[in-house]
Formats: sequence, structure tokens, C-alpha cells
Amino acid sequence: MLHINDICNYIPDTAINVMESLEHLNLNKQQAKVYEKIYDLERIPQALNMSVVELVKQPVAELMAKHHLAPDDIKVLIHTHTSRLIAPFGTSVIQQVKRELGLINTQAFSISLNNCASTLTAFEMAAHLLKDHASTAKA
Repeated sequence: MLHINDICNYIPDTAINVMESLEHLNLNKQQAKVYEKIYDLERIPQALNMSVVELVKQPVAELMAKHHLAPDDIKVLIHTHTSRLIAPFGTSVIQQVKRELGLINTQAFSISLNNCASTLTAFEMAAHLLKDHASTAKA
């Protein structure tokens, strides 16, 4: 069974107002109202001058530092997202994160096939992939 002991995230400090940014967000007024009323998002965080790699790497690095994890302690790194394309074709964001954090022996991949349910799929896959490391795995 998979247990989650800690979670880290990164939310940019800068945010834009949805109704004031219709053109920038490629939304019409009705779509913006859905963000405000249904999703309760009047403002959306915006990472200025940060790559997707940096956005993904930041919480992983924070978990490693917080729990004193060495690169070899991390067996599996799964990045879930809902967008089919998050980087130029041929570029793997999660492989760049893996390289930059020195996770040489870590199995790393991304999942987007199940859209917002990709996270649930990632939990199932992580549980399966980590069962062989149950007694030694830290992450």
C-alpha cells in the first residue's frame, strides 16, 4: 500500500485577474465567469520568467532538502499534468528535472492521458513500481 508522508508544491507569488485578462488567457466573459464561480478563481497564479522545468523541479528539490533525501533515495518520479503539450516536441520536462537534480537511478516519466485523473493513475503506478522497494524506499 502506498502512503503519502509529505507533499510540497510551488505556487508563484504573481497572479493575474481573470476578468481583466480575457485576451491574454484567450477566454470570453462567460468562460471567465466559470473560473470565478465554479472554480472560485478570480486570480490565477502566473510564473513569470520561469520555465516548466523550474516549476516542476522546485517542489521536488524542496522535498529532498526537507527530508534529507539523497538522489539515490528517490526511486520513482512521476509528473502528472492535464495538457498534452507542455514543452517543445522532443523535450521531456521530467527528464530535465531528473538530470538537474542528479536523480541518475530514478525512474522518471510524465502522465497526461487521463487528464485530471492522471494523478490517481500516478498513485497506482507508483504503488506498483515501489512494491519491490517497500523495505528500503524513502521516496
